[in-house]
Amino acid sequence: MSDDLHALFHPRSIAVVGASTDPYKFGGMPVHYTRKLGFKGKLYPINPRAEIVQGLKSFPSVSAVDGDIDCAVVSVPAPAVIDAITQCADKGVRMAAVFSSSFAEAGPAGRRRQNKIVDIALDKLVRAKVKQRFGGRLKALVSGGAPLNLDIGVFFTALGLRLLQGYGQTESAPIVSCNPPHRVRIETVGPPLADVEGEIAADGEILVRGPNVVLGYYKDDEATAEALDSEGWLHSGALGSFNRAGYLTITGRKKDIIITAGGKNL
Repeated sequence: MSDDLHALFHPRSIAVVGASTDPYKFGGMPVHYTRKLGFKGKLYPINPRAEIVQGLKSFPSVSAVDGDIDCAVVSVPAPAVIDAITQCADKGVRMAAVFSSSFAEAGPAGRRRQNKIVDIALDKLVRAKVKQRFGGRLKALVSGGAPLNLDIGVFFTALGLRLLQGYGQTESAPIVSCNPPHRVRIETVGPPLADVEGEIAADGEILVRGPNVVLGYYKDDEATAEALDSEGWLHSGALGSFNRAGYLTITGRKKDIIITAGGKNL
């Protein structure tokens, strides 16, 4: 993991942005709560009226904080959140978490607004920097060849990296389905491509038919008859199911195979 990414998830210093005059709370967030979140670096109460507590120094704004700040915990009234996030971005803060009592008091609608603001903060403070590490012009990453772990897919998606999982095999030249860029369902391998048909056999095997499917194996009629039926369906050997939207999910294989380093199936 690069130094920048390491700093995102292991912050050494945190700025707490709040407006409370309670010396033990900053915007409704007790000091001990930030410790429970795993923050072990320095805590800066960003509040001109806050008292010095346990050796913590107060600052009027993020821009006035001495030294580099890895993470800002923003706990302010709703109208001040965007301004606080902007200050964090201008200061070069790498990550921010946003809390606001006014959002919490507003119920589900307030939480949705808070999530939207958190999303804006992540775009400014995290996702833009991660994308830059990939060159700055990355449109999407395509995953295939092996099942994509759902947690990994969610992780990359949360970082703002569009991850498109697809499915195929050599006999289908070599793709059957893939998630479309603007309708990603990360737990699936997407719908079949245009002009490609997909069906599920009685035993759960995925059947494929289309112009991408091979006509047969060179000088191997027995293998051809085993893989392709009389109606042109390719018996993939994989098990799966389609949801109502036509997205395919791989659930297993009819028989286990081992793929060697040279790409040979055993």
